[in-house]
Amino acid sequence: MNLKTPKLKNILLILEAIIFVPLVSAHLYTNFEQKDKLLNNAETEIQNFIHHFGDEQTKLINQTRQFLKVISEVPSVRNLNVMECNKFLQGIHKNNSQYSTIVAVDSRGFIRCCAIPLIKTINVRDRSWFMRIKKDKRFIIDNFIISRSSKKASLPFALPVLDRNGKLSSAIGAAFDLEYYKNFFTGIHLPDDSSITITDRTGRLLYQSSGEKINPGIHISEFKNFDIPKGMAGKFSVSEKNGTNRLYWYEKLSIGLKENQICIFIGVSEKSLFATVERTFWNNTLLLAIVFTLSLIFSWLFGKYLLIRPIGNLLYRTHQIKDGNLNLQSAEKNMPLEFHHLFMSFEDMVKRLHHREDEIDTARRLHENLKNYMKNIIDSMPSEIIVVKKNLEISLLNKIAEVNNNITSELSIGKKIDQIIPGLSYITDFVNEVTETERIIIRERQESIVNGKKRYKDITIFPLKEGNDTDAIIRIDDISERVKLQEQLLHSQKMDAIGQLTGGIAHDFNNILAGMYGSTELLKHFIAPDPKTSKYLSLIETSIERAKNLISNLMSFSRNETENYCLINIHDIISNTILLLENTIDKRISISTELNAEFSTVIGDGSQLQTVFLNMGINASHAISGTGEISFTTFFENIDANFCAAHSCEMKPGPYVLIKVSDNGSGISPEILDKIFDPFFTTKERGKGTGLGLSQVYGIIKQMKGVINVYSDQGSGTSFNIYLPVAQGEAKAISYNTVKPRTGSGTILLVEDEETIRITTKSLLQSLGYEVMTAENGMEGVKIFTENKENIDMVLLDMIMPVMSGVDCFKKIRSIMPDIPIIVSSGFSYKAELEELNKIGLNAFLHKPYNIVRLSHTIAEILEIKTPEE
Repeated sequence: MNLKTPKLKNILLILEAIIFVPLVSAHLYTNFEQKDKLLNNAETEIQNFIHHFGDEQTKLINQTRQFLKVISEVPSVRNLNVMECNKFLQGIHKNNSQYSTIVAVDSRGFIRCCAIPLIKTINVRDRSWFMRIKKDKRFIIDNFIISRSSKKASLPFALPVLDRNGKLSSAIGAAFDLEYYKNFFTGIHLPDDSSITITDRTGRLLYQSSGEKINPGIHISEFKNFDIPKGMAGKFSVSEKNGTNRLYWYEKLSIGLKENQICIFIGVSEKSLFATVERTFWNNTLLLAIVFTLSLIFSWLFGKYLLIRPIGNLLYRTHQIKDGNLNLQSAEKNMPLEFHHLFMSFEDMVKRLHHREDEIDTARRLHENLKNYMKNIIDSMPSEIIVVKKNLEISLLNKIAEVNNNITSELSIGKKIDQIIPGLSYITDFVNEVTETERIIIRERQESIVNGKKRYKDITIFPLKEGNDTDAIIRIDDISERVKLQEQLLHSQKMDAIGQLTGGIAHDFNNILAGMYGSTELLKHFIAPDPKTSKYLSLIETSIERAKNLISNLMSFSRNETENYCLINIHDIISNTILLLENTIDKRISISTELNAEFSTVIGDGSQLQTVFLNMGINASHAISGTGEISFTTFFENIDANFCAAHSCEMKPGPYVLIKVSDNGSGISPEILDKIFDPFFTTKERGKGTGLGLSQVYGIIKQMKGVINVYSDQGSGTSFNIYLPVAQGEAKAISYNTVKPRTGSGTILLVEDEETIRITTKSLLQSLGYEVMTAENGMEGVKIFTENKENIDMVLLDMIMPVMSGVDCFKKIRSIMPDIPIIVSSGFSYKAELEELNKIGLNAFLHKPYNIVRLSHTIAEILEIKTPEE
């Protein structure tokens, strides 16, 4: 083989050039990156400066607004007492040099008082700022002017002074001296040859930092090669009239009000900004060119001696090894070290051929070890792993697959999968599809019955390439627990949605019942005693009570109703419930209790909890045919985070009291076990049940931030487990023993949007001895209270109203008179809103519908009206 030196040298030179391509690219990129970094640093510095300037402007505006407000409160200024007003304005002007002048103007525009003595009378009614303040009657900042009193370029601020009828009686104005900008920008560090320009929103100049002297007020387009951009902020490049290329950053700053804007432009010379980077770039370019030239010369001159000849010798010796001649000569003495090592590697290669067989044996042993290692990994996986060949014969399965299918590898490998595991016979078609198409097939949530219980599995079939054949890997994951948790979550979400719906229905229905309740109370008061009339009124009251109880059942789905919550003892509630059950259920059914809970105090509604235990006791008795037993057992348990995550999204770790209600009745079939808490679901005959019993139980327990679970075996009975969070403190019994209304005196403001309730409640209050003022909504209520606050002793306020809600009305009235007693009423209350009102002084809450007894006693207790016996 002939090795042509010139060709190899050319290749070396080309390689040399190629090596320098990344260096040149890096050099160019570094120059671009440095420019970009300079530009970003300049932009960051300018943006910070603009924001600082904006903050100073806002601060100045707020100070000026407060400054003018204070001046407007001075009697001599407000009444335009010329001598005293002039003296006052001239005095404060000495200490506020940022204003070129301060004036007080009457409603016709004449300057009546001024911080600068006036030679003649000045009228400013043609000024934009005066016309705007006369129209808007609020603090304003106007555009650039030359002050008629100070003769200085200024930015006008003005504040109206209104009379009792809201008309403009005078105005206080302050002209901001634009020389302030010059002082503000002194000492600001910006790149050399930078320019700062400030204009008002119309584009008229307020300040220019560099270049020829330009009078304020001139439009920016007359001395710059651009006009005010449309955007609120940005960056642009422009070539100015003097030939300087500048980068401008601009921002429109709202000062005080959106329509009051000033524009700030900061321009930086591109030449000055990038001067250092450009100089460094060309110096480095020159250095890179010198290095490249020297490198080419070195490669051309020394390549032959250092590279070409050694490669030729090595090539010659390589051909000898190819021909089988292993008797190599010694390496040349002058051969470079790297080529010497390459020469010696040929001898090592020959020696290694003799050891190849030993290495193959070692590799075979390593392969076996690796195979065993992989088998251990597969056996340790939590999923079932089964490998089948294209003909459906099992070639491998892991330990979990053996245990779950009650098989062994020794008896299974080589057998058809549908023979060994009949339950997987339906996937043979999928296995064939995977081996033919080499696609992954996933079969999610496969249902089966194992030991009488539903189990769910995810099955994934992967292709496994073995030479020219394709086998299949079957992975089976038991997801039964995950499915159970998902179903629990969906059930919880469904019950929450029902709670929202029933809450809205309950609110409107309770308002209707409240009107009926009030009307019935009034009829009893005004109609002369008559047995027949009293009978019909009692029937009406009974019907209202039934409707009220039905709504109470519906409202248990909402978790916001907690107005009757207090500290209660679970053991007391259970004991009282059992007394009722013993007189209600079949005498052949015995009731036992084991009240073992060390701590049994919870926060809740005692009557609601008694409803829970009554419902569960009665349901248990219906499940018992003939003799049987119902047991109530309590335990104290500390619940951890894992239990909470598995049972309820809203449970929190901590101490809980567990109430277990069990029976030895017929049990609940698996088909309906997941539906028993659904509203209106019942197994009873038509007309024998509403289906609200256990759904009401579910709502009450959820409302108390607890959890209820059910466990049942058909023929063996049912057990309900209720977990309620333990509360700190001592439980107290709450009772309402009053049976007669309590009269009183004073004036009550009734704010109620429902006309029926407003009429009946007004009459009830009047029958109790109170004078009543009424309002149809919150806004009207605030107005009436404001006009008559000295004569009103109490406010009775509805929670949900149009125009202004009860919460907002409450806050308004409290702000007017903090100590006025306020009672809030509603057919459906929200816990968060009640907690908010309680924090700011709610005196009482009345749940609609309420009767005259509860209404009268609540009012009397708040107003501290004593009964005749007291």
